[in-house]
Amino acid sequence: MIPYFRGLEFVTYGNSANYNGICSKSFAGYYGIQYNHSGSFYLSLDHKEPVEYTGPHAFLTYPGPYFKYGSINERHHVFCCFRGQRVADFLRDKLIVPDPLHPVIPITRPEQFYATMQELHSVLRHSFTAETPERAVLLLEDLLLQLQEQPFYPVAEQLLYHPLHRLAEDIRQSPQLDWDLAKEAQTIGISLAYLRKLFTVYFNCAPHNFILECRIQLATDLLLYQNLPVSQVAELAGFQDPYYFSRIFKKRKGISPLRFRAVFAH
Repeated sequence: MIPYFRGLEFVTYGNSANYNGICSKSFAGYYGIQYNHSGSFYLSLDHKEPVEYTGPHAFLTYPGPYFKYGSINERHHVFCCFRGQRVADFLRDKLIVPDPLHPVIPITRPEQFYATMQELHSVLRHSFTAETPERAVLLLEDLLLQLQEQPFYPVAEQLLYHPLHRLAEDIRQSPQLDWDLAKEAQTIGISLAYLRKLFTVYFNCAPHNFILECRIQLATDLLLYQNLPVSQVAELAGFQDPYYFSRIFKKRKGISPLRFRAVFAH
C-alpha cells in the first residue's frame, strides 16, 4: 500500500433501497457517513426531540453523542463506517466537522454523491487483500469533501427544506395539475420569490422548469405505454395546446412525439 493512504480501516458499509430499520446507539471508536438517498427519516441526538427529513440528506455518526435514527417510510439508506489514525488528520484539517447543532446536511447533487458511495462499496467488495485499498481511501475523502462543499442553510431554511421536498414529490406524482406556485408558497409561509430561490438551490431547477420536466416525463410514459392520440397525451400531461406540447417535447427529446412512439414504444 502506498504510505500516503495508510491509517484507515472500513468497519462496515451497506446499501438498502427498501430500508425500514432503526439505529439507536453510541458509536464507540469509529465514524460513519449515513446517507438517505430517498424517502423520509428522523434523527435524534442525545435523546433530544427527533427531527424529520425527507429526500437526499447525509449526516456523520461519531464517538460521543447518542444517536437514534430510523425510517418514517420505506427509504433508500446507504452508509459506510471507518476508523483509524487517518481520522485524526480528517478532524485536524476540518474534513470531518462534527456539528451537533446542524447534524444533517442537504445533498444538492444526490446522484453524484450516491455514485461515489456506490463506487466506494464496489472497491471494498472487490478487495482481496487485508489492507484497505488506496482507491477506497480516496473515495471516502471525496465523499467527505462533497459534504464540506454543500451550501450551509440557516435553521429557518433547513426547516423549509421539508415542505419543499413534499411539494416536489406532489408535483412528480401529479404534474398535469394546474399548479399555483403563489398559493403553494403561501401554504409554506414564504413569498413566491423566496420559493423560487430555494427551489433552485435545492433542485438546481426553477419550479416552472421542474413542472415542465415532470409533465414531459408523464407524456413520455403515456406515449410508450398507452395508444392514445398525441392531442390526448398532451392534455393528460397538463398541456392545453397540443402544438406547444409537440414543440416542447421535440426540443427536450430531440424527436417529435409521434416519432418517439414509433421508435421506442416496442
